[in-house]
Amino acid sequence: MTGNREILKLFRSLHRTRQEVFKNDLRTLEAARLKINEEFKKNKEETSSGRTAEY
Repeated sequence: MTGNREILKLFRSLHRTRQEVFKNDLRTLEAARLKINEEFKKNKEETSSGRTAEY
């Protein structure tokens, strides 16, 4: 369960970072949001701790 918490923490951190980095660019904010969500969904079944540490 700790791994899931860490992943969720990373997910939230990425979204907060994107909001600061692309603060005044609505198109890029949306594109970054979609990409972050897409990548997390694509890899949500990953269980290898070594693999998740790469991110």
